[in-house]
Amino acid sequence: MKRQVVAFNGSPNGPKGNTGFLLGQFIEGLKEGSAEVTLFNLCDMNIKPCLGDLACWLRTDGDCIQNDDMIKILPVMQKTDIIVFASPLYVDGMTGILKNTIDRMIPLVLPFVEVMGEHMWHPWRNEKREIKMSLVSTCGFWKIENFDPLVAHMKAMAKNFSAEYVGALLRPHAPAFRTMHQSGAPVDDIIHAARTAGKELAETGKMKDSDLQVVSRPVIERDEYVDRLNELFGEILEKKGKIN
Repeated sequence: MKRQVVAFNGSPNGPKGNTGFLLGQFIEGLKEGSAEVTLFNLCDMNIKPCLGDLACWLRTDGDCIQNDDMIKILPVMQKTDIIVFASPLYVDGMTGILKNTIDRMIPLVLPFVEVMGEHMWHPWRNEKREIKMSLVSTCGFWKIENFDPLVAHMKAMAKNFSAEYVGALLRPHAPAFRTMHQSGAPVDDIIHAARTAGKELAETGKMKDSDLQVVSRPVIERDEYVDRLNELFGEILEKKGKIN
């Protein structure tokens, strides 16, 4: 039976951004593994912030009172096997449009609380399912450790979703990687690893650490990257007359 995947691209640049590019490679791999993928580019959707009125719990039996594009998302979430959250790193976390979307998923769970050990969560409204959760993220910083707060958030979310966190495709110094790929530099192993990770996830429900490590590997020395990045920003600002 084919795995059902729902992927959320939280980049304001949609499929054209660095995150959208990496997510696209991952999705190609998922499809090679015979998964059925539904992709939502959130920048093209109208999703309002949660009102926090708990109407979906206490008044409407799981229906949000807001009339926007969440009506396209919630039915898909009810039958998914794998959730992929994709976002560029914004101030140590995810973008606002992705967080808004996740906040609006509260109709999927019940208001009642379940407890196991020290952990408390809300159970799914429908029957309990085995769900996998993964992350795709890019950033302009050089070190992979900059993703640590976002990864920690995703792991906590997976716990609250009663889902299994299966790993993340993380691409630091993404602008350099994208430029090198466009110029024909030897970074095809990263693209291959992203697709292989997707295929493995679709077929086995797991991703190999070795593939994830390739996706994150350095493609340029740190000092050279910093110098180039600062030089680029300086040139842009100088042309605009913003600096001497």
